[in-house]
Parts: sequence; structure tokens; C-alpha cells
Amino acid sequence: MIDLTDYLKGEPRERKLNRFSISELYYLLAGWTSIEEYVNGQKRTMHDYWTMQLGNLKHEWIQIHLKTLGYECEVKKVHEIDGLEIVGRADALKEDHGLEIKTGKARDKASSSQMFQAKMYCTLFELPEFHIVQPYINTDCAYLKTIGTAKRDDKWFQKQIEKIKIKHEEIILWKNQHNAQSAKK
Repeated sequence: MIDLTDYLKGEPRERKLNRFSISELYYLLAGWTSIEEYVNGQKRTMHDYWTMQLGNLKHEWIQIHLKTLGYECEVKKVHEIDGLEIVGRADALKEDHGLEIKTGKARDKASSSQMFQAKMYCTLFELPEFHIVQPYINTDCAYLKTIGTAKRDDKWFQKQIEKIKIKHEEIILWKNQHNAQSAKK
């Protein structure tokens, strides 16, 4: 037997409390991810890790082909404001738009969290629009289908930054309370 557990899980990373990944923000701001889960990381099953690895492989394969069409892939950008870092990694960029590739469950329409991510990316990467695309395959062809398009809205982006600042204060408060409780034990 060959044990793949550690490979699938990858290396654990300590979260920087002033650094926010756009791909995780929607759930944190909506209250669907608790502060404790955000700080300590969500509990994942082996099935979760396997699904994430398969998604990574699909992304890589699609991006190989997007590069031949002139896209720049896996572009990381950090927006620093008031000591906070807002981080995004675009799947694919051209001069006038970006693509966010979704390889999970087939959808007819992008979810609200996917639209949030794409809209944040518009301002972060200074592009007029971001398309959320999903690979589709039938008997005759394979293609990326657009399931949503977000338009740049800098005022909306700034409102999200204000929400992130408030959430950051809540995280610091939680962390300080958690540390105080741990010190008493």
C-alpha cells in the first residue's frame, strides 16, 4: 500500500491575521465561516483534499491551453491598505478581461460567492470585467462556458474593504480572547 495522505493534505500554513484571500472572503463576510474556522482552518476530509487536487489538475490542464491563446495564468496580486493585505490569484488574464475557472459541480449560473470573487478581481486586477467559466465536454467538442460575468465597480470594492476592516477587528478581538483563555489554563 502507498499512503498518499500527506501528499493530499499538503503542508499546513499558519494564517496571517492581516492577510485576506479573496477566494475565502465571501464566506467570512457572510458569516458562513466562523472566525475560529477562519483562523484555525476548516476541518477537511480526505475526500475534500482529493477533490481539491483534482480541481488543481483540471485548472493546470486548461491553463496550458489558455496560454496558447495569449492568456497570462496564475497571476497573483496583493492590495495593501491600512495594514491589511487583500490577495487574489487570477486563473487567466488578458488585457481587457479575466477568467475565473470553476471545475466543481456543473452549474448554469455562477453562485453568489463566485460572483463576489470575480467582482473583487475586476478592481484588484484593474480590468473592466471577469468571466466565470466552467469546462463543458460533449461528444463533439470541449469548451469553456461562461456562467457569469462581473463588471468592475470600484465603489462596491471600497465598501467590501470597509467590511474586511471590521471583520479584521473582530478576528483580532477573538484571537486576543482566545490567547487570554489559553494563558489561564
